[in-house]
Amino acid sequence: MVQPDVLLLDEITSALDPELTKSVLDLIRALAKDGYTMVIVTHHMSFAMSVADRILFLKNGRVLKDEKSIPFFADQSDPEIRSFILDIAKKDESIEVFKGVEQFQAYHMGLMKRLPEGSTIYVAGAVGDAWYGPMGDFYKPYEDLRIKKKIAWKMVTYDQSEIDRRLVKEHPELNQFRSMPRNIQNPANYNIFGDTVITQIFQDEPTIIQVKNQYIADAYMRFFEELWDAGK
Repeated sequence: MVQPDVLLLDEITSALDPELTKSVLDLIRALAKDGYTMVIVTHHMSFAMSVADRILFLKNGRVLKDEKSIPFFADQSDPEIRSFILDIAKKDESIEVFKGVEQFQAYHMGLMKRLPEGSTIYVAGAVGDAWYGPMGDFYKPYEDLRIKKKIAWKMVTYDQSEIDRRLVKEHPELNQFRSMPRNIQNPANYNIFGDTVITQIFQDEPTIIQVKNQYIADAYMRFFEELWDAGK
């Protein structure tokens, strides 16, 4: 009973206050990280994007669309479904916060599972190898999946860690690093992918602040490109 093959969850956050909703969604993300198979009915778009490998869109008991998560949200050709997504997204939170090692691991494992093959994650940061620590035992499966899906890291940092140097040596086509000039003050660590920016903080406990906004992502991307051009 406590380790089912499949969890069936129907609008599991309905009638919950925001604090309880976040607790439930964080638990589901952790279960997804641990490999549980779940069938979830939800209208929470950002949550669906963050955990789902596959989306089935139903209307009047009929499946209108069945496809992987990223193309479902990013390249939706059906006007009825696209209108539904946009309408719900307007009511959905665009900023989410994930705190602690469990949520940190769940977030990054979920991201790696749902990003399309051949994607690039753009990273600017001054935290050295602090990112690897909270990943713990999940770093190895994260790296294996990233290499398998040919998802590239493009980074500007002050210093490269031993892992960074190994990655450049073993998979140079997927790991591009440039040194950030010391006179550029950038104490944060942020990642950009698509319309999303995440800022990562490693004091006290690892924390991720995710912002989904294309204009903000474009602005961060322009700053990243300036850092990249100034690096070497």
